[in-house]
Amino acid sequence: MPRDLHTRLLATHLTLGIVALAVVALVTYGICISYLDRAVQQASGAFPEPAMVRGIVLHLLADGLLWGSLVAAVMAVALSVLFARLLSRPLREMSAALRAIAQGDYQQRVPVRSPDEVGQLARAFNAMAAQLERNARLRRELVANVAHELRTPLTSLEGYLQGFLEGVFAPDRERFERMLAETGRLRRLVEDLRELATIEAAEFSLVLRPVELNPLVERAVAPLQPAFVRKGIALATVLAPAQPLVRADPDRLQQVLLNLLDNALRYTPAGGRVEVATAVDRDRVRITVSDTGPGIASEHLPYLFERFYRADPSRARGSGGSGLGLAIAKELMERHGGTIHVESAPGQGSRFVCTLPLLPARAGSGRPGPAAQARPPAAVAP
Repeated sequence: MPRDLHTRLLATHLTLGIVALAVVALVTYGICISYLDRAVQQASGAFPEPAMVRGIVLHLLADGLLWGSLVAAVMAVALSVLFARLLSRPLREMSAALRAIAQGDYQQRVPVRSPDEVGQLARAFNAMAAQLERNARLRRELVANVAHELRTPLTSLEGYLQGFLEGVFAPDRERFERMLAETGRLRRLVEDLRELATIEAAEFSLVLRPVELNPLVERAVAPLQPAFVRKGIALATVLAPAQPLVRADPDRLQQVLLNLLDNALRYTPAGGRVEVATAVDRDRVRITVSDTGPGIASEHLPYLFERFYRADPSRARGSGGSGLGLAIAKELMERHGGTIHVESAPGQGSRFVCTLPLLPARAGSGRPGPAAQARPPAAVAP
């Protein structure tokens, strides 16, 4: 059977035409033979007159064409109905599934019965339905997670205020500091939600320009060094010996690095190490943020960049994370035409890898030679 719809339709029409011609020919031949045999028997061995022969032949041809056309028309209609049902069946299935999806049933899928255009349409439909189902699930989870994240600090604040009003405890400095910390959590959550909504908006755009990557990494690392020192974590940079040039929005790319470094700071224990490295790999640039934290189990890795997803929910809330930092980083990297993924295992730390296209203008001149060595790490001792 042909693989594309155009060829299948052409083959169907040709088949119907050939079948119709064959039926007409066979019926005409059969009628002619039947009538000729009867005429010969009626002639009783005498050869008929030419006029009689001509009349018989014309009569036979007329009857043959009439009956052959009727039989061919019946068969053509039957075959057309059969082929039409076979070709329209996937479309009817998709139409029914679309009506179900319009009413909110995003679990609808249609079978892929052929590799042609209709089969490709069925695969695209299933991909769309899967994406709609995922978006609906994420929307439900987002509402539930936002409600949960807001409820925790609001409950704490309500408890303190109610205690003040009822005289259960005095409004001292320590309790006000705790209330301030809870309001800070609320503010960070609202800001992260607003930031994510801004990035995902259709009108959001980056201010792209050529950017040297190594200085940008150093600018992102510098303001966080005191926080790493206070926690007793070594922070090091291992930069490519060349100057990788990428097309990026420097503020947004720095925001990605800050999110990854903040995540590493939150999960790396005292005495650990965090390293930021850059490297050129053919036509792409790699930015790697590695830590010596507890690592992440493999079942959590596919969902780590989803909104509010936490491999360790209680610990993340205690340290003030909103669960949106990695989702924001993923959106920004994809807007840059890059990628981000994580490599991790329990007890082996985590390694977040970002890639960006290398600008062609510097792709050849900026790459290190075989003997080139990486820049020595710039470490901050705890």
